[in-house]
Amino acid sequence: MSKLIPLITKDVNNKCIILLLKKYLCQAVNNMPIAKCLPFPKGELSVGVVDVMTGERKEGTFLRLFYPTSKWNTIESKHRWPTWAEKPAYITGYLDFLGWNNSITRCLANWAIGELRVPAVWQAPILREDGRQFPVVIFSHGLGANRTTYSYICMDLASQGFVVAAVEHRDQSASATYFFNKHNMSQEDDDDDEAPIIMDEEWLTFYKLQKEDDEYEIRNDQLIIRSKEMSKTLDLLTNINLGKPISNYADQSFSTQQFVGTLDLKTGCGLVGHSFGAATVVKALAEDPRFRVGVALDAWMLPIEEEIYYKVDQPLLFINSEDFQWRENVLKMLKLDNGSEARQMITIRGSVHQSFTDFALMIRGMLGRMVKANGTRDPDVVIDVSNKSTLAFLWKYLGYKGNDSFWIYMMGHTREVILGTNVKLQEK
Repeated sequence: MSKLIPLITKDVNNKCIILLLKKYLCQAVNNMPIAKCLPFPKGELSVGVVDVMTGERKEGTFLRLFYPTSKWNTIESKHRWPTWAEKPAYITGYLDFLGWNNSITRCLANWAIGELRVPAVWQAPILREDGRQFPVVIFSHGLGANRTTYSYICMDLASQGFVVAAVEHRDQSASATYFFNKHNMSQEDDDDDEAPIIMDEEWLTFYKLQKEDDEYEIRNDQLIIRSKEMSKTLDLLTNINLGKPISNYADQSFSTQQFVGTLDLKTGCGLVGHSFGAATVVKALAEDPRFRVGVALDAWMLPIEEEIYYKVDQPLLFINSEDFQWRENVLKMLKLDNGSEARQMITIRGSVHQSFTDFALMIRGMLGRMVKANGTRDPDVVIDVSNKSTLAFLWKYLGYKGNDSFWIYMMGHTREVILGTNVKLQEK
């Protein structure tokens, strides 16, 4: 980097500076532990993946579907692995959310994650064996995230036999998202049925709070939208399972007919979410009885209105990080504790708020700790504890026989977890 400093002081244009920075910075970080694909999921089943978008405007539904597939050799199907950031606008959205959007960070971000791959087979057929049906989970992302930010969690659940719908919320809490507006090309008549039809891609960016905004009011308004989107997602999955025709604007070539009869919705649907997504889980449980069980990852409780705490009857597991939580937030979680086994809270030692995201698995070591993607514990261990606990809870309360050993973390018999919270709840 010392070789670069004299060059910056010279009268060179911005493009040259960017090229030089990219060259030297890429050389400097070539040996840093940044992954080029996410880790493989732990379950026995291969995983398929596809995007589904219905509706022509932002009121529609947009999700990424992860599901068990036939015995594909995932490594040999590497050419069918999707990119983690589907479009460059998603990377820009992350940088805007973090306040890091400049020429240098864009170069680094595109280099680091622009070609990151998700080891799941794009548009693979869903597994069909002896009329088997799969339990369903809907995943809600956190503030400044999107439908791919938790791809590893979703893949891991799918490899264990779940169909997972990762919603991309359109309440302007996502880092970025898009939808399509359909209109004809007539210059004179919008109702001209003979005019050619075009689909315009329109983007929604993250809403940054303004000084005059009341944070609770803004986030609660978003929470209401998010909860409705969870129910609309379940409506969509129900229609897909029944074989009703679906117009998939994300990919017109892919037919959802292959999913007919494969989703087990008789026993209800599970919910999982992180941060703002965890608050969405609580709200959706209170609003829609079709959701049978919820798992809240490092929940951010501020957006939830008071009356919701008394409307949740379903089983609920809180999995917290050791670094993120504080007294007022945990006390809100404890309003939902009824003392039964169906209401649980654990805290994973050595974890941070981003430990539940794919960033924890992409950026490791010293760099990972510097940017708070990782805590003091190995990120593979943290996500394994979280996923196994999530699976055990979902299996139990959706009525499935799972791996009994996964329940060990909620019994407090390991060094990785704290039963309850590490936060001191007594006032000083």
